Amino acid sequence: MSVKETTYKKIGFFTALSMLIGSVIGAGIFLKNGNIFKTNDGNAIGVLLAWIIGSIIAITTAYSFAEVGSTIRSRSGIAGWASKMVGVKFGKFVKIAFPLFYISILEVVLSVFLSESIFYIFDTKSEVHFGYIALLSIFIFFFFIIFNGISLKWSGIFSSLTTLLKFIPILAIIIAGIVYASVNNTSGMFDVNSQPSTSLSSPSFTLIISSLPSVLFAFDSFSNIGNMALDIKKPEKNVSLVIIVGMITCSVLYLLTTISQLLISNGNGLNFFSNSFFGNPNVISALTTTLRIFIMISILGGVNSFSASIIRSFQSIVEEKIFFGYSWIENNSGRIPFVNHDIKSGFLLTIIVGFIWWTIIIIPSIVVGKNGTDVFVDGISNFPTVFFFLIYGILVFFGFINRFTKKVEVQKYKLFIVFAPISFIGILLVFCYVFFYENLVHPFIEDYSINWGLFYSKGFEVKPWMSTIWFFISLGLFLLLPPLNYLLKNMINKRKGLNENNSL
Repeated sequence: MSVKETTYKKIGFFTALSMLIGSVIGAGIFLKNGNIFKTNDGNAIGVLLAWIIGSIIAITTAYSFAEVGSTIRSRSGIAGWASKMVGVKFGKFVKIAFPLFYISILEVVLSVFLSESIFYIFDTKSEVHFGYIALLSIFIFFFFIIFNGISLKWSGIFSSLTTLLKFIPILAIIIAGIVYASVNNTSGMFDVNSQPSTSLSSPSFTLIISSLPSVLFAFDSFSNIGNMALDIKKPEKNVSLVIIVGMITCSVLYLLTTISQLLISNGNGLNFFSNSFFGNPNVISALTTTLRIFIMISILGGVNSFSASIIRSFQSIVEEKIFFGYSWIENNSGRIPFVNHDIKSGFLLTIIVGFIWWTIIIIPSIVVGKNGTDVFVDGISNFPTVFFFLIYGILVFFGFINRFTKKVEVQKYKLFIVFAPISFIGILLVFCYVFFYENLVHPFIEDYSINWGLFYSKGFEVKPWMSTIWFFISLGLFLLLPPLNYLLKNMINKRKGLNENNSL
């Protein structure tokens, strides 16, 4: 899968590392932990085990990708690795599914989360209509796509800055939790009877597994760096090293943050200081507002890093002429001013596809309830993660087999032979649980509510059948978009008299 080389200045190891950490550490640890606490019924051991298991799966997968990703260096990223390691047809499937489904949905979702975080700083009573949040989110989406289309250099600088600032709320939560538990050991995990929000009873294995999609969401997007291999100096060395160092760093920070939240019996990062030892309401209000501002900055960095990756993913499928409308995109993208000429096609396609997904996700969110709700935005964010972790697992599995068949030449890593089985077995377990139990069995044997919603849930109750419908619609689109793309492309080629066979 060859693509033309970029002509602008490449980024170094630390800038690439900051972009990876910037895309991985975003909304997940600050926002999803509240739902993870609720899913485990406030069981401290269950919450901690969910993060430990999720961290193990994520780290072993990332480490395994260091070897799998050494098969090819191109803007194709994970699709190029899939084509080499599994087969051309599977590579073509991933090539289309990654930008058209996975990263496009998450880019829109993160734009909505960023919009919500901005409103939430001022609208503490959550009274604003979701329609206003939606309008700001589409502005955010366009702004960061344009920003990354103009300059990768300035995007990298911005990513480095926001990544540094992300450590402030994380360190604040970690330190506050430790200090609180030290000076007041009659709360949190030290005295669970006084804080019913957490307990140390025996955890539920099913609830822990049910939490893993939200945990994996907090770790996802590490593979984005693969799509920027041609933009990174010495990619044969730095891409793998960035993934390994970045994921270990994120895992340590996530675990420390979760432990601190358990110590203070509060999984909601937005209101972390509401029950702290600072008794003065004015101090608590100031700390809470400051923390929310830094959480907003953290999500800001995630949106920026995703924007850099999505443009280059779309650029690749246009350059390789595998997107059914590549001819129209190439003909019209040249008119776009200011955007770097190497990525104009990817820029235009990102705008079009992103707006389509924004419409699909936002319309139900606006019309449901009195003032709209973010429950569907939150819920749908988990599904692309589950599906693409399955892709990761398949890649790791074939990489493990390759160790014995030696079909593909790779850079071997010492612990791969141990980590790879842990990775794909863990991923398969999560997917099978979500697919079979959570969406085919559990909804029919028990009436319960789904723990969706972050900033503006508006009290909307999500029933299991709603989750099941969203899940299978998402799964259907994930499976059908790639073959539909190639079907349309073949139809267009036949009409033009071309003889290309790109069907799956």
